[in-house]
Amino acid sequence: MYKDNEYIKRVNKTYSKTFSQRQILSNYISTMFDQQKHLWILDYGAGKDIYGTLMLRDRGFKYVTAYDIGNNYVEGLHDLKALTKTYDIIFASNVINVQTSYEDIIQILQEVHSCMILDSEFHFNIPGKPRKCDLNNKKVIELLNEVFGEGNSCLIYGDTELEIYKCTKSES
Repeated sequence: MYKDNEYIKRVNKTYSKTFSQRQILSNYISTMFDQQKHLWILDYGAGKDIYGTLMLRDRGFKYVTAYDIGNNYVEGLHDLKALTKTYDIIFASNVINVQTSYEDIIQILQEVHSCMILDSEFHFNIPGKPRKCDLNNKKVIELLNEVFGEGNSCLIYGDTELEIYKCTKSES
């Protein structure tokens, strides 16, 4: 299981409050779904301060759930049962890039996929730094195709500093 104590210590160590408050993915979600504030949204890997979750709630999104593990989990802020529910939108800001193996990435993608309903979307970013394993666009798409199926994932923004991906859950 990828959520053993060593894994939790490793990914919790990457949390940064300063970086959390500069995240662009929650702003992106807010802009893309501004007219759909009734959607059920999961902030996967929300961090201790649940900055993205709170920002979306402040902008009128009613159903935003924060999820994190280990020392990043704060009772009363995060939902321990979040992964037993389903969502219209799931986003993960600075989560995939701090994984140290492809197996960890696949586990997260499968976990996210299991929380999605038909036609729901998963958005995540991969900043240029840090990247804990040898991730490039070709490898990311390969991993996404393995979990979401061919043609259900794409790069929607990419430059040397940041990549943003979108995946959908389809019947196939």
